[in-house]
Amino acid sequence: MTEPYHRGRRLVADGMDHRLYPYSALPDRPPLRWPHGARVAVVVAVAVESRLTDPAAAGWRPPGAPAWLDVSVASLADYGSRVGYFRLAGLLAEVGAPATVPISDTVVRTAPRLVNHVLEHGGELVGHGPTGDHLVTSKLTGAAETGLLAGSLAVLGAATGSAPRGWSGPGMSESDRTPVLAAEVGYDYLLDWGNDDQPYQMRAGERSIVSLPLSVDTSDLFVLGGYAQTPWDFGDALRAHLDRLLAESTGTGTCLTVSLHAHLSGQAHQSRYVRRFLEYAAGLDGVWFARASDVVDAYLASTASSREPANSRTNAPDRSFGMLRSRDGAAEEV
Repeated sequence: MTEPYHRGRRLVADGMDHRLYPYSALPDRPPLRWPHGARVAVVVAVAVESRLTDPAAAGWRPPGAPAWLDVSVASLADYGSRVGYFRLAGLLAEVGAPATVPISDTVVRTAPRLVNHVLEHGGELVGHGPTGDHLVTSKLTGAAETGLLAGSLAVLGAATGSAPRGWSGPGMSESDRTPVLAAEVGYDYLLDWGNDDQPYQMRAGERSIVSLPLSVDTSDLFVLGGYAQTPWDFGDALRAHLDRLLAESTGTGTCLTVSLHAHLSGQAHQSRYVRRFLEYAAGLDGVWFARASDVVDAYLASTASSREPANSRTNAPDRSFGMLRSRDGAAEEV
């Protein structure tokens, strides 16, 4: 074990206070290569959620959350599956960007029209729990959390014929067991952790699972809600974020996950600023619009992992729907 730093030498021991992943400084890593020389992989996640009509059924809820039906909240969530998703999907289609769609189990069951649209337009569905307010926390038992994770696999598998490869917790919520349990039931990647600008592998017991970064600072739920910023502030922040990544990604690839919620950014007035960002990103050299699973696969190929994750599946579509944009605006499939 490395000796701790002390008095001008080492202050802390190398490593982390958990066993999920070791500490890794980005400048020390081998170069990460994206397809066709892209520098930044951009994943646009469009979450489509439902809300419980009986909030008590969700189990533990954050302090201050109402224990009764909040019609404004429940109906706003429904706006996402009825209107907001289709508006955002249209904007993505304009720039040739595929959608990565974390979706509540109840939406899968009640909105087959939406599910079919995602698949027909080259998108990817991601497990997202029963509803958007059914949070994953350490208050759940291991068995209950396993059932929740496996439930989304089963619901999406029954609806589409193939299980989702990725998991995204409602509200980016996870317990201290989630990476291990998600790998055990069959997920290949997580879309919740915001501690990097590149994908990385987590230890998950005897398995491994990839974390595809998703920052609260690039999520409309947190920026427009928790941070109380305006939609145009959010759009400006996304542009600044992408500009900085491009400037830094001359020797290695990075990624940006833009986390949108269909009931928020799919609103008519807010979608205007999403469109501006997408058009801006599409006009930049070295930006690769891709599904989350395409980025994960490219990361694994680039790092030439010594072994495939034990839970890796081969049921992902053979065709990649990622799009690389050159400066002249031409789109090329990769």
